Amino acid sequence: MYCYSCGQQLPDSASFCPNCGAKTAIPESTSSTYNPPGNSSLSQQMSLRQENIGELDRIYSYFLPKAPLYDEYDQLHKEMKYCNKGNTGLLIVGIGVIILGFFLASSELGRSYLTVQGLLVGIGIAIIGLLAGIIMIISYFVSEKKRKVKIQTKVARIDELTMELTENYKLFGPCIVGAEYSNPRILNALRNLITNGRADTVKEALNVMLDDSHKTQMQLQAELQTKSLNSIRQSSAISAGANVATAGFCAADFFVGLI
Repeated sequence: MYCYSCGQQLPDSASFCPNCGAKTAIPESTSSTYNPPGNSSLSQQMSLRQENIGELDRIYSYFLPKAPLYDEYDQLHKEMKYCNKGNTGLLIVGIGVIILGFFLASSELGRSYLTVQGLLVGIGIAIIGLLAGIIMIISYFVSEKKRKVKIQTKVARIDELTMELTENYKLFGPCIVGAEYSNPRILNALRNLITNGRADTVKEALNVMLDDSHKTQMQLQAELQTKSLNSIRQSSAISAGANVATAGFCAADFFVGLI
């Protein structure tokens, strides 16, 4: 039976609706043929929800054994985001150290021109800067090689998982969700959206889920922008305070000079 107040499906033995708290008994002022307004459409809505939930349960049971593969697939994609970022900073620092070494060496040679000690110090600085820079540059190329090997390994594994999961999806036959939504975690989220009354069908649940995801991303972007603006304001305030303090010291020095 269904609740006469909110339409929630109830067991026949229920005395109160756990959803809205209303009594399940038909009011005494009504006849035995009492039919609340919209009860027929509400029953159809509940039936549609149950039908979609049942189909999702069937799909979930089929794809659940592959859940570890879906988790591995998602984890590899997350790791790929970090692997694609090369450590170019190490290369830039290495080149900078070499340039700095030669600059300091030339400065030292300029100060102590034609002296043996100045010549040795300048050459030593140049050699140290050159060696340090070369080590950093070599470390960069070694790390780049390792990074490329990792990327190739991860891409190969992603291709294997994609083929296996796609083949498993095809074996299921006609499915009301696309392959990209066949992850058991997503299927469970869709089921919860229908169970909680936010959607009546799988298609509606997908739209709600995508809309929620978009809102979450927009909220995160807004929070990042707010933090960035606050950081800029704090930096400006600190800079302004430093300027005021500098002006104060200058004024103090001026008055001390007058005294």
